[in-house]
Amino acid sequence: MKHSNPVPGISVVAILLALLGAVSCSSSADPKRKNLPLALIEYNQALRWGNLEVARSYLAPDYASKVGLKLRAVTGRVKISEVEMVDLQAEPDGERAVALVEFTWVETGSLTVKKGMELQSWKRIGNRWFLWQQTAPEDLKIPPSPFVD
Repeated sequence: MKHSNPVPGISVVAILLALLGAVSCSSSADPKRKNLPLALIEYNQALRWGNLEVARSYLAPDYASKVGLKLRAVTGRVKISEVEMVDLQAEPDGERAVALVEFTWVETGSLTVKKGMELQSWKRIGNRWFLWQQTAPEDLKIPPSPFVD
């Protein structure tokens, strides 16, 4: 009995080698960096939905005391409609990283959609990632996000 190949022109061996390569690359990833994308997503989605309790859980303790009230003020006057992680650069040692994040929002009482970006600096403390700084990108023509001055 002859079996037909579901993907014409590609051998079963080639498919198995590709799968093996994907599995070996993913298992060799640095565990220090593994949770960073999840932390970025959870923090920024918490801002989007106004869940300040979750957002604060990602702030480094010394940074939380500086920006906690600002987060409440900003989320009270703007509605974030979209958040996109544009770029993520991790340090070679896996202890720090910087993400470029774009926000789209509408201010309360306005119909004008605005966009802005910020650089989020993250550091690993123990086995968790914490945000320790949010700044406006200096070299971009787009305005800063509402979370930075």
